[in-house]
Amino acid sequence: MPKSFRGLTLIELLIIIVIIGILLAVAIPKFGGRRDKERLGELRTDIRNAQRAEDAYFDQFKGYASVEQLRAAHLYNPSIGDSVAITLKGPGYSVNAVNSVDPENVQSCSFVFPGGSNANGAGFECH
Repeated sequence: MPKSFRGLTLIELLIIIVIIGILLAVAIPKFGGRRDKERLGELRTDIRNAQRAEDAYFDQFKGYASVEQLRAAHLYNPSIGDSVAITLKGPGYSVNAVNSVDPENVQSCSFVFPGGSNANGAGFECH
C-alpha cells in the first residue's frame, strides 16, 4: 500500500453525489407533510384563542365581539400568516381562520358557537 493517498476518481465522486441525491429525494417530501400539520396546529390554536377571547369579552361586556373589538380590548391577536374572521350570528358567533402562506396549499379551519364545545369537538372543521 502506497504511503500517499491518491484521492477519489471522478466515477467515485459521481456515485457519491447520486447517492446523496437519492437520499434527499426520499427525505424532502416527508418534511413537507410536517409543515402542513404545523399550519393546521396554528389554525386550531388561533381558533381556541379566539374562543377564549370571546368568553372573556362576554364576561365583561355581556355580548360577543368582532376580531377588531377583541384586538382593541387586548384580548386576541392571530398568529402571523393567519387571517381570522369572526362573524356574529344571533346569540353566538362563528370563527374562520385561514393560513395562505403557501398559495398552492391554502388551509382553513372554522368553529361555530353555539354548536361546538371546544376546538376539537362538534362545530369544528378543518380543510
